[in-house]
Amino acid sequence: MKISVIVPVYNTEKHLPRCVESLLTQSVKDIEIILIDDGSTDRSPELCDEYGENNDNITILHKENGGLSSARNAGLNIATGDFISFLDSDDVYHKDFLKIMLWEIIEKSCDIAQCDYVRFEGMPPKDCDTYGYNSTVYDLKEIMVTDYSHMEHLFETGVCVKLFKRSVFDNLRFDESIKYLEDVNIKPKIMCKGNRFVDINLPLYYYYKSPEGLVSNRKHTKHYNILVDINVNSFLWDRDIPEIEIITQNKLFSCLYTFGKISKYYEKDTLSEVRERIIDFYDDKMNFVNSRLVKHLYNLLKAEKYSALRVTSALTYDLYKKGKQK
Repeated sequence: MKISVIVPVYNTEKHLPRCVESLLTQSVKDIEIILIDDGSTDRSPELCDEYGENNDNITILHKENGGLSSARNAGLNIATGDFISFLDSDDVYHKDFLKIMLWEIIEKSCDIAQCDYVRFEGMPPKDCDTYGYNSTVYDLKEIMVTDYSHMEHLFETGVCVKLFKRSVFDNLRFDESIKYLEDVNIKPKIMCKGNRFVDINLPLYYYYKSPEGLVSNRKHTKHYNILVDINVNSFLWDRDIPEIEIITQNKLFSCLYTFGKISKYYEKDTLSEVRERIIDFYDDKMNFVNSRLVKHLYNLLKAEKYSALRVTSALTYDLYKKGKQK
């Protein structure tokens, strides 16, 4: 069974060699490596071409810069594997990443496998011992409710720590208009496509902690969390999802809490735009909100009492997260 590994590449000439090397040394050999040069301006295009010339299982695609989602979609459009995985070009796989993930999907009859990850600076860590690990299988429809209504950890990580059956991406692509948190935006769509999910408690993905990363300064990208939350909630409303009311209430709380945090340092125009997006989506759904706290926070937002919203949401966050929602 062939695995297609899609690697978006943008100005990562320093890190690309170790990334590709981790793919060429995988313990599974039937791999199609797709390097998508997303309009790089350093030596990344030349490095990609060298790898393509010297390795029959590496395919190279050069395109104009369109962002991470655009590059991943380009890779999905030409992938021929039975399974799909994603690797960022400054990150690294454990040598048994694909072997273990593939075995778990097949053995447990799952659509998606996920592993743990380790952040690193400088050199990647030494591969961990894979003997005696544990894995847990979940029903994706159940996760969809428990994850969104109780804010649990499961399935919160991005697509790069996962292996997917190809069928998950049939008629499904990343939203290229989303420039940040694109993984979060596609998450509910993936969950609606799959049935079973296996979680593996091994750190098989090594995530490079870059100080100049696109989202390294979370202060200036937090409003995207709100827009993605609204997109996610909108998508779920269009599906037959159990407990959509409590999901909506919790996503609204998440939006209001984040808005309170950014209201202290965001420009007025951006705050106004995000405030209107929240009201446009949630105003006709307030009948489904039972929490007096959430209703109170929403009224503070509508009245533009941002300081009170910030303080109240911060003080009540832990209480609400523990499920005391009435």
